[in-house]
Amino acid sequence: MSSRSAAYRRARQNHKSGAGRVVKKTFSIIGKTLISLFLICVITGSIVATALTVYVIKFIDPNSGIDLSERQSNFSTALYAGGSDLAQLAEGGDVDRESLTVLQELIPTNRREYVSLEEIPEHVQYAFICTEDRRFYEHSGVDFKRTFLAFANLFLHFYSTEQGGSTITQQLIKTVTGDNDKTIDRKVQEIFRAMNLEKRYSKDDILEGYLNEVYLGNQCTGVQAASKFYFNKEVSRLSIAEAAALAATAQTPSYCNPLDGVDENAQRRNNYTLPVMREMGVISEEEYSEAIGETLKLDINTGRTDVSEKTYSYFVDQVLNEVSSDLQSKLDYTPEEAEDLLVNGGLKIYTTETTGMQKALENYYSTGRNFGSGSSKNITSCMVVMDYTGAIRGMVSDIGEKTKNRVWNQATMENLNPGSSMKPIAAYAPAIEKNLVTYSTVMQDKAFTKLADEDGKMRDWPKNYDGRYHGSVSMLTAITQSYNTIPVFLQNMLTTSNVITFLRDNLGLTTLVEDTSTPNTDVGNIGLAIGNLTNGIHLHELTAAYQVFGNGGVYHRPHTYYRVEDSLGNVLLEHTEADATQAISADTASVVNKMMQSVVQRGTGTAARLSNTTVAGKTGTSDADEAWTFVGCTPDLVAGTWIGSTARDAAGKPVRLYSSQYYSAAQIWGRAMPAILEELEDPVTKDFTYSEQMVQRNYCTSSGKLATRRCGSSAVGYYRESNVPGYCTSH
Repeated sequence: MSSRSAAYRRARQNHKSGAGRVVKKTFSIIGKTLISLFLICVITGSIVATALTVYVIKFIDPNSGIDLSERQSNFSTALYAGGSDLAQLAEGGDVDRESLTVLQELIPTNRREYVSLEEIPEHVQYAFICTEDRRFYEHSGVDFKRTFLAFANLFLHFYSTEQGGSTITQQLIKTVTGDNDKTIDRKVQEIFRAMNLEKRYSKDDILEGYLNEVYLGNQCTGVQAASKFYFNKEVSRLSIAEAAALAATAQTPSYCNPLDGVDENAQRRNNYTLPVMREMGVISEEEYSEAIGETLKLDINTGRTDVSEKTYSYFVDQVLNEVSSDLQSKLDYTPEEAEDLLVNGGLKIYTTETTGMQKALENYYSTGRNFGSGSSKNITSCMVVMDYTGAIRGMVSDIGEKTKNRVWNQATMENLNPGSSMKPIAAYAPAIEKNLVTYSTVMQDKAFTKLADEDGKMRDWPKNYDGRYHGSVSMLTAITQSYNTIPVFLQNMLTTSNVITFLRDNLGLTTLVEDTSTPNTDVGNIGLAIGNLTNGIHLHELTAAYQVFGNGGVYHRPHTYYRVEDSLGNVLLEHTEADATQAISADTASVVNKMMQSVVQRGTGTAARLSNTTVAGKTGTSDADEAWTFVGCTPDLVAGTWIGSTARDAAGKPVRLYSSQYYSAAQIWGRAMPAILEELEDPVTKDFTYSEQMVQRNYCTSSGKLATRRCGSSAVGYYRESNVPGYCTSH
């Protein structure tokens, strides 16, 4: 091989190897470039994903999950009255709210009333679904098709109107959060929240929340409030056409609502919602034809608006105070939490009021002329009426028109001087219960001790109202004429500590002062039985104590509500028959009842006599004669009345009341009760029901023992079966 050939071959080989190196280098560069580009894409994607994650984390607070149970607040609380229809709640029964009277509503801002989905008819549910979110049961919180079309329409305008992309879930989120800014940030946040909400709650939960949150114009939030306002009916009674009208209102509630919508808007309701409901098969062709031809008949519930804005009655004041107090004492609410729940919690409070009785009381107390010829500026008065389960049927706190809410209530808050109206509960009833005395037991009407008067002179105490002592008197005479001495002797026999325990534990009195470290205490108070209390007494508690004389000795705490339910119908508080306690035996109750009938028939309470029913009661007069009390029982009701002087003398002491100028408490009671008794749903009962263990016998009026043929004077007496006196041996 020539050197040229060898050189050629070497050169060729070198060329080939060089070319190979170029090719390899080229591919190497391309490969590296592609790998770099791939890595750049991966890194860029990661950065974008990270940035998006940071963006989402920034705007989606993981702790901002929406709790639909919290939306059961901020709804108007309603107080219901219904008389005997509600009384069955005390026995654990139930009632139909539509048969009741809305006594008062507490409306924070909007009309709101929570209802469960079960209470909302399907045609109402589907009216909103068809109008607002046809694919509600298909999407997972966000209808991306609608969202995309709504976005595209902003630029392409292939729909004649602006299209909304929000689902019912998203609308609920807007309402709950109050966040409705038209920004991308907010929209992204809403989408994620909607999907999260659908994971946590069922479709029914979300629909229930939406139907209770949707704003439907005229301060109506939710389908129940709107139904009651526009059509004056429960949502459960809405027709298909009415449901469609409310559903269309959701789009533009300010002008397309049943009240404010013009004819073209009304036509729009029929031409949009109802056809869609037919198209989706939720109503039949027949139902569609009937609904499309129905003329909407509005029944705007202006009374409902008035009842929310009018001044509360004294009764309503007491209901709110009582519920607030019980929420704190029984369910450990703070005062602030209790008040917030009252106003915003959508509570349903079933009250004990008989509306006719409350109005009869208010009518009587509306003018000072019903209290005598004296100036009404110089007196004040209050009255409480309840039945024999402790259910307060009506109450007033003062004379004249009430102009403010949640004011001081004399009947339940003021410590009043009861005078001799304490005698049946602090002396006669416990003494007869302990078999210390009977209906006819004779005792000496004389001074119990001597006490220093204002001048420092020692004088006989206590004095009777007439200033005299009367020697031997029976228990019946003592209570009929309201002698002060006998109850003091009975209190001494019982001991003051036992009387206090009886009044506190058996009859529910809360104003007794038992703290011996204070200068003034009822412990050792020898005048307790005649009304000389350290702090006085609340009239509603005094009245409740008297219920034992008309119902067989059973005590119920006085109350103004039967049941309190939350917005979902769960029972929070209730008073039932199980709360009753046997304060005294039935035969003791009957015996004292008979004794108090004598007070009204021929004693100090004759002004309280009624022509058509038996009355048992007791009067009370303060030492200075500046306050009078009467508590009376009929077979159906027990009522307490108090009247007091507001005038003061130069020394700042109350001025005496004069019977020539003002009616006594017994007179006020007797004049007010006929109109109240007329409101009883059943005919007024003529007489009480007495214990079968009460024994009726003739007794000797001089000895108090059972009469014999030798006794010159006898009368009918009533006794406990376990304590019938022996026969008279004095004649």
